[in-house]
Amino acid sequence: MATLGVTVTAAPASASTSISFQNPGGDVWGTVTFYNGHSVSISGHVYGWSAGPGYETQGIYWVGNGRYGCTSTPLHRNYSDGITRSYSESMNCSYANIQAVFIMYYLYSGVFTTQYIYNPYA
Repeated sequence: MATLGVTVTAAPASASTSISFQNPGGDVWGTVTFYNGHSVSISGHVYGWSAGPGYETQGIYWVGNGRYGCTSTPLHRNYSDGITRSYSESMNCSYANIQAVFIMYYLYSGVFTTQYIYNPYA
Protein backbone atom coordinates (compact mmCIF):
# COMPACT_ATOMS: atom_id res chain seq x y z
CA MET A 1 0.00 0.00 0.00
CA ALA A 2 1.42 3.36 -1.06
CA THR A 3 1.05 6.50 1.00
CA LEU A 4 0.73 9.76 -0.83
CA GLY A 5 1.77 12.89 0.95
CA VAL A 6 2.47 16.47 0.10
CA THR A 7 4.87 18.62 2.02
CA VAL A 8 4.55 22.34 1.56
CA THR A 9 7.36 24.59 2.72
CA ALA A 10 6.80 28.32 2.65
CA ALA A 11 9.72 30.67 2.32
CA PRO A 12 9.83 33.26 5.08
CA ALA A 13 8.45 36.61 4.09
CA SER A 14 10.95 39.36 3.52
CA ALA A 15 10.05 41.66 6.37
CA SER A 16 10.66 45.37 6.27
CA THR A 17 8.98 48.47 7.63
CA SER A 18 9.06 51.84 5.87
CA ILE A 19 8.41 55.10 7.69
CA SER A 20 8.18 58.48 5.97
CA PHE A 21 9.83 61.68 7.18
CA GLN A 22 9.44 65.34 6.26
CA ASN A 23 10.74 68.59 7.68
CA PRO A 24 8.23 71.24 8.78
CA GLY A 25 8.75 73.34 5.63
CA GLY A 26 8.16 70.40 3.29
CA ASP A 27 11.38 70.92 1.32
CA VAL A 28 13.06 67.77 2.72
CA TRP A 29 11.25 64.44 2.66
CA GLY A 30 11.92 60.74 2.31
CA THR A 31 11.57 57.23 3.66
CA VAL A 32 13.47 55.21 6.23
CA THR A 33 13.18 51.45 5.67
CA PHE A 34 14.14 49.09 8.49
CA TYR A 35 14.96 45.50 7.48
CA ASN A 36 15.93 44.14 10.90
CA GLY A 37 17.72 45.38 13.99
CA HIS A 38 20.96 46.04 12.13
CA SER A 39 20.09 47.24 8.61
CA VAL A 40 18.29 50.32 7.38
CA SER A 41 18.08 52.26 4.14
CA ILE A 42 17.25 55.92 3.68
CA SER A 43 15.86 57.47 0.53
CA GLY A 44 15.59 61.24 0.76
CA HIS A 45 14.83 64.28 -1.38
CA VAL A 46 15.80 67.93 -0.99
CA TYR A 47 14.25 70.83 -2.89
CA GLY A 48 16.78 73.63 -3.38
CA TRP A 49 16.04 77.23 -2.51
CA SER A 50 17.97 80.09 -0.93
CA ALA A 51 17.72 78.79 2.65
CA GLY A 52 19.80 75.75 1.72
CA PRO A 53 17.60 72.99 3.15
CA GLY A 54 19.16 69.64 3.86
CA TYR A 55 19.35 66.62 6.10
CA GLU A 56 21.79 64.22 7.69
CA THR A 57 20.95 60.92 9.38
CA GLN A 58 22.61 58.79 12.00
CA GLY A 59 21.82 55.26 13.17
CA ILE A 60 21.90 55.29 16.96
CA TYR A 61 21.58 53.01 19.95
CA TRP A 62 21.40 53.60 23.69
CA VAL A 63 23.35 51.93 26.47
CA GLY A 64 22.33 53.06 29.94
CA ASN A 65 22.11 56.85 29.81
CA GLY A 66 24.40 57.16 26.80
CA ARG A 67 23.44 57.62 23.15
CA TYR A 68 25.90 56.30 20.59
CA GLY A 69 26.15 56.60 16.84
CA CYS A 70 26.72 53.47 14.85
CA THR A 71 26.73 54.76 11.31
CA SER A 72 25.70 57.90 9.46
CA THR A 73 25.01 59.39 6.06
CA PRO A 74 26.66 62.46 4.54
CA LEU A 75 25.02 65.85 4.90
CA HIS A 76 22.80 66.45 1.87
CA ARG A 77 22.10 70.13 1.21
CA ASN A 78 20.66 71.88 -1.79
CA TYR A 79 20.77 75.61 -2.46
CA SER A 80 18.85 78.04 -4.63
CA ASP A 81 18.63 76.16 -7.91
CA GLY A 82 14.94 75.18 -7.68
CA ILE A 83 15.83 71.54 -8.39
CA THR A 84 14.92 68.49 -6.30
CA ARG A 85 17.87 66.20 -5.62
CA SER A 86 17.41 62.58 -4.54
CA TYR A 87 19.74 60.52 -2.36
CA SER A 88 19.82 56.91 -1.24
CA GLU A 89 22.04 55.17 1.30
CA SER A 90 22.02 52.11 3.48
CA MET A 91 23.41 51.63 6.94
CA ASN A 92 24.46 48.46 8.69
CA CYS A 93 25.54 48.22 12.31
CA SER A 94 26.97 44.76 12.95
CA TYR A 95 27.79 45.18 16.64
CA ALA A 96 24.54 46.72 17.96
CA ASN A 97 20.89 47.12 17.03
CA ILE A 98 20.09 50.41 15.35
CA GLN A 99 17.37 51.45 17.76
CA ALA A 100 16.47 54.62 15.87
CA VAL A 101 17.46 56.83 13.01
CA PHE A 102 18.17 60.38 14.14
CA ILE A 103 17.44 62.98 11.44
CA MET A 104 18.93 66.46 11.58
CA TYR A 105 17.17 68.95 9.31
CA TYR A 106 19.28 71.88 8.14
CA LEU A 107 18.21 75.35 7.08
CA TYR A 108 20.30 78.50 6.58
CA SER A 109 23.42 78.16 8.72
CA GLY A 110 22.70 74.99 10.69
CA VAL A 111 20.36 72.46 12.23
CA PHE A 112 16.90 73.88 12.86
CA THR A 113 15.02 70.76 14.01
CA THR A 114 15.57 67.06 14.63
CA GLN A 115 13.51 63.88 14.61
CA TYR A 116 13.85 60.28 15.80
CA ILE A 117 12.39 57.43 13.77
CA TYR A 118 12.36 54.31 15.93
CA ASN A 119 13.22 50.85 14.63
CA PRO A 120 10.36 48.39 15.19
CA TYR A 121 12.80 45.44 14.97
CA ALA A 122 15.27 46.67 17.62
